[in-house]
Amino acid sequence: MQDVYRRLLAFTNDAVYRYAFSDGRLLMANQGLVNVLDLNCRPEDLIGKHLKDLLVYIQKEGTVRHAAEEKGEVHGLEYHFQTLKGEDRWVIHDSFVRTDPETGEKTIEAIAKDITERKKAEEALQRQGRFQQLLIGISTKYINLPLKDVDSAIDISLGEMGEFVGADRAHIFNYDFPQHIASGIHEWCREGIESQFENYRVVPLTAVPDWNVEAHRCGEPIWLSDVHSLPPGSLRDMQEREGTKSLLAVPLMNAGECIGFVGFHWIGQPHVYSDSEQRLLTVFAAMLVNVRERKRTERERSAMLELLQLLGSAADRKDLLKSVCDFLKTFSGCEAIGIRLKDGPDFPYCQTTGFPDEFVRLENHLCTYAENGEAKRDADGNPLLECMCGNIICGRFDSTNSFLYRLKRGAGTQ
Repeated sequence: MQDVYRRLLAFTNDAVYRYAFSDGRLLMANQGLVNVLDLNCRPEDLIGKHLKDLLVYIQKEGTVRHAAEEKGEVHGLEYHFQTLKGEDRWVIHDSFVRTDPETGEKTIEAIAKDITERKKAEEALQRQGRFQQLLIGISTKYINLPLKDVDSAIDISLGEMGEFVGADRAHIFNYDFPQHIASGIHEWCREGIESQFENYRVVPLTAVPDWNVEAHRCGEPIWLSDVHSLPPGSLRDMQEREGTKSLLAVPLMNAGECIGFVGFHWIGQPHVYSDSEQRLLTVFAAMLVNVRERKRTERERSAMLELLQLLGSAADRKDLLKSVCDFLKTFSGCEAIGIRLKDGPDFPYCQTTGFPDEFVRLENHLCTYAENGEAKRDADGNPLLECMCGNIICGRFDSTNSFLYRLKRGAGTQ
């Protein structure tokens, strides 16, 4: 019968072992215990060693012994620990206290079944459930959110997502492919992590040629699992300056077009993300696009109503044009606005705000005039447009000129 038991101990994958109640010293162990502890040794090599030297406690040391002492036996105790290699392990533990009738020494006779894979699957499902609840909470928040509160709500949501996936920094960028730039518009940083927002308000894509923009344009995420393994280049230099170990950038897609991306940085240590994590972050990215589209649509609708009210309430043309100029300046965020109205072949300024008087005087006319006061015309009889606006209208400018880009973004609209 003893041979049968020996074969059974060697056959089973469960850990079967005996240890001293007083100090946790192993007195008997099978191959199952070696496997559960993920050790590279024989079962007999464990005899005389203390359990505390063979694993890393997650739960309080002595939990099993105290439970067994109190009740005499333990059934179905779920126990969590780490191996000496740092891997998490969960077991279902059954044991009882045995007292040697001759020596009076107490021992614990134990069986432990490895349930690590099951626990990891359960935790993954629970994590996915928490993530979905987070997404539901975020989406619900935006349903009736006033337009003025959308940007601050996005900042909060970005932080919630960053916290959930264990990131240290998260940000949202807009793409402007005609201008070949990416612009940072939102950022969240974990406490103690330095902000990079001011450094990335406007990033020329030409400055980071190894950033895989085409992947984003095709709707694919960019995943850098280990920044230090990247080939030398501007992308690696940029991320190493920030201390980034891993980076995930999920594209923001609107009607098949990439309009930006939401990025998550891991700074303390490299991160390995799961397929489900990527899918859920993709859902978050789609939610951000919907929120931003709603904000844009509502802003345009509100602006249109306000403009219609201005058109209906102005006392005269001069009052109307001034009100429209002021409105457009506020709505566009431009520093200066000018309105031109047709007067013969020309389009002189009829209302401006924000432009210096000297600029308005020099640029008042679109056309160039002959000495007799007549507008000069080209071979086809069209008036020659020689001012800045005329050159832009006629396409006589370099679209990559930095001054023209600044003009487009904020200097003035005419």
